[in-house]
Amino acid sequence: MFLRIKVHKSCYQLTKFMNCIILDDDILTQKQLTSFIQKSDLLELKACFFNPKDVANFIEQNQIDIIFLDIEMPLMSGLEFLGQTNYNASVIIISGNKKYALNSYEYEVADYLVKPIEYPRFLKAIYKIIEREHDKIKLDKTDRIFLKIAGKYERIKFSDIVFIQEINDCISITTKNSIYIITCNKFKIEKFLQNKMFYKLDDEHTINLKEVTFISHTKVEFFNDFFLDDDIYIDSTTLENIKNKIKEIEND
Repeated sequence: MFLRIKVHKSCYQLTKFMNCIILDDDILTQKQLTSFIQKSDLLELKACFFNPKDVANFIEQNQIDIIFLDIEMPLMSGLEFLGQTNYNASVIIISGNKKYALNSYEYEVADYLVKPIEYPRFLKAIYKIIEREHDKIKLDKTDRIFLKIAGKYERIKFSDIVFIQEINDCISITTKNSIYIITCNKFKIEKFLQNKMFYKLDDEHTINLKEVTFISHTKVEFFNDFFLDDDIYIDSTTLENIKNKIKEIEND
């Protein structure tokens, strides 16, 4: 089954999607981490801190996804900081000493990097966090999903997805701006079905009900001139069910 679609523009740039801070009393380490963050295109650095006592208010007022945390600091150790601070972020420990590694994992840190830090090892820690967060995604409680494409991660909002097609051992995800092709072992199509905006039309197609502008037995039209009409047949019961679900979403 093949699809005829119109795509007005393509965008394959990696979106920065994880906010981070650095808490380390060593200026050279801060500079190195800052360089790695800017190089990665995965992160956005929000602030650098030398003093742990300055961090608590900041993370309460800002959405922070990753904290790069030094262990050995004069005013408060990194482990003391973790024990005394309320935070909702992944923590990557930065230390020149391996001896704290075991204790640090009691705080469920994401990774432990030993100085001197190499960029590939830094990047591995970031990918580890993304993989972990991806595994924890509950699609009915979030509006996006992370996909690993050509070795890099893309953040895709559900609202940007028009339809999804399963083709042999690959999955094609058509968004408002791009078409992404991924292999099935990297992505489970069933996860989308947990979100009520998506409907599995048949064995090959999943559509975003919010994007549908017209639907009949043999054709589905979407906003921005996207459409499906090749070898598609929707029986009357399914067609009525889809129309009712579209109304439910519109009334939410």
